[in-house]
Amino acid sequence: MRVRKSSKDRVDQILDVALKLFLNHGYAEVQIEHIRAETGLSRGGFYHHFGSKSAVMQALVEREQKALAQATGPDLCALLTKGSAYLDATAGVEDSLSAPDDITIYLGYLEKAQDQFLAPLIEEALSQSGNLPMPAEHAAQIILSVNHRITRQVLTGQWAQDTAVFFARNALIGCEAMLEKPGLFAPVLTALDGAA
Repeated sequence: MRVRKSSKDRVDQILDVALKLFLNHGYAEVQIEHIRAETGLSRGGFYHHFGSKSAVMQALVEREQKALAQATGPDLCALLTKGSAYLDATAGVEDSLSAPDDITIYLGYLEKAQDQFLAPLIEEALSQSGNLPMPAEHAAQIILSVNHRITRQVLTGQWAQDTAVFFARNALIGCEAMLEKPGLFAPVLTALDGAA
């Protein structure tokens, strides 16, 4: 007898199966039919929730960024550490990408999801750190822009891990100076030293 799941449970099932397939076979190699068959859904059942593989990717990115935000709250160092592929991040859809077009689509979804889920937390954390020489919203966008640059360079094969870590480290030191908050990112910098 088939168990009827709630819409949220069904979406979570689809996303869990999709992520597993993407990580095992690569995003480009997995077709909607593979995901549908693995979940046991009919075509109509699958398409009721997702109209395309790209929509599945978008939902995975949003789920990953929302989970990161919920796990860390407005703890800026925890957010930067848990969100770093070189420190404490868990495997996600990013790790399944190889085709340039897929990477471009992913980066667009990532930027949108980080603006929705992470930017408010970064702003809150910076506001709690005391007087800033600029609005917390602007500082948060600078930090996210640096993150986007690193992610783009790594995913497109422009930077190896050591270059990305070196850049991230220098960018955080620069942000400390810009924000007039020496030591703000000390725990992250220490962790990056260990990753280099």
